[in-house]
Amino acid sequence: MIEDLHRRNTREGLIQKFRLMRQFFSSLRKRGAWRTIKISIFEIYYEYKFGVDTSFIIPSQRLDGAKDALRHATDYFPSSYLLLSEAFSRVGQACHGAVLVDYGSGMGRALMFASTLPLKRIIGVEVSQSLCAEAMINLDRLYSRSGRTEPQWSIVNQDARLFEIPPDANLFYFFNPFDATVMGRVVDGIVDSARKTPRKCTVIYANPLHQSELASRGLKKIYAQDHDFAVFELPAHTATGAS
Repeated sequence: MIEDLHRRNTREGLIQKFRLMRQFFSSLRKRGAWRTIKISIFEIYYEYKFGVDTSFIIPSQRLDGAKDALRHATDYFPSSYLLLSEAFSRVGQACHGAVLVDYGSGMGRALMFASTLPLKRIIGVEVSQSLCAEAMINLDRLYSRSGRTEPQWSIVNQDARLFEIPPDANLFYFFNPFDATVMGRVVDGIVDSARKTPRKCTVIYANPLHQSELASRGLKKIYAQDHDFAVFELPAHTATGAS
């Protein structure tokens, strides 16, 4: 699947260009010219900096992986680097020494960006085998080129509902990777994990279409930027059920 997408002169390559162009004009209408230009500048800068090409849109029906999980998946579309910069800047101190879980990690774009932050560990959870393979190549190449060893990284090819959350994971990132059904199950897992091992958890939810699934489970919205992303917190006392 991924190999086909890298063949620029093929029909799929032309379709990809059309999809990206359509997204560009959609952003112009929604965000205005200046912010769209700023998004484009960040795209060019970080793709060059990381030495990757992750600017693909893949319909969910073309993804490989567990069929039941894919029934709830959204189309693959990478987070914009501008959004990643703004969102992680907003959580500030929560990044220091944190363990990040990126649900729907795709080709590893958010993980590569997160690797530049003072995190302890970064974990990608992705149902598509092909996207996982591409993410591992991208991260391995980035770490080899830069000579870095921290933060430690790993990619888990698994249905998000089955992923066992590490007891020290306290920062979570979503870019609308699945529908409300799976979102609710995953948030239940975060709350349950924080109940078993009490800690404050921070969630960055980009394109937060199903944010009611977080609010209904006790997570408090502490920041929202238009329709781009929202930041939620689960205080330690809430997770443990204390008053």
